[in-house]
Amino acid sequence: MRLWAFGAIVVLILLFGAGLLEFWTDAIWYRSVGFDGVFWTRIGAGAGLFLGVTALGLIVFLGNLWLARRLAPPMEGVPGTFRDLFERLAESPKPVIAAISGYCPAAGSTWRWPATCAWPRLTPFSAISAPPWAS
Repeated sequence: MRLWAFGAIVVLILLFGAGLLEFWTDAIWYRSVGFDGVFWTRIGAGAGLFLGVTALGLIVFLGNLWLARRLAPPMEGVPGTFRDLFERLAESPKPVIAAISGYCPAAGSTWRWPATCAWPRLTPFSAISAPPWAS
């Protein structure tokens, strides 16, 4: 049992060690130059964006499954319920695999967090009178 736990710890360190080391180095550097607030805002924006896109993806995905189940002809003459939906999800690995694949858009939006956060504040092209390099 101890050997198995030790092996799991070694695998986790090999998988996530470089990322944790980079995170720690960035945190120390930002603190040393007095911009630790910027660092934590960046981390918070990325984490919030990841969680938001993941939640939105799961809502759309599970809502779609529920709606498809409700609109399908009933097998026993009774429309489906959420409990029935989750029982069917537990029986088949395909929806679980599809739900896990929802991680991809969330991870992609997290990596592009500056563009995603700036999107609502973009200036429309009609409001720009001259290109920035012309002045």
